[in-house]
Amino acid sequence: MPDLDAVLGTVRERIEKWQGQGIGEQDTKATLIVPVLRALGWDTEDLEDVKLEYKRKPTDNPVDYALVLLREPRLFIEAKALGAHLDDQRWRYQILSYATVAGVEWVALTDGNEYEIFATRSGNHARMMAIWRRSSTGFHSLCHGTAGRSARRPMATA
Repeated sequence: MPDLDAVLGTVRERIEKWQGQGIGEQDTKATLIVPVLRALGWDTEDLEDVKLEYKRKPTDNPVDYALVLLREPRLFIEAKALGAHLDDQRWRYQILSYATVAGVEWVALTDGNEYEIFATRSGNHARMMAIWRRSSTGFHSLCHGTAGRSARRPMATA
């Protein structure tokens, strides 16, 4: 497994290089998100670990990543292009609705630089549990509260 600190350093360098260049979602996934998942111990090439473009049913909209434990998706990750405005309610609604339909409790929304992590609740209710940022000693929670609050800090400036 790659060293997390080294991978995050490489990702920060890539973010600084490509921020504002308009890289798309697929490049964001390949160069910023997948390396972090691998460093966290997720085998992105093993379908028992990570499913790409996951759909619970063929008619469902796909979520970019489903992280799987005990053969069940436990965390959904919805990726957006580097620099996308994650506070856009459309993106939050999208990932939370995917999770609600599939019964997945944890979701993350990311552009590879910022990560928002949410815990879903019964029905269509969701509450943002924490927002994380990278610092020299690891990931740290920045805030707890409702989905309307924003205290994100980009990884590139940590």
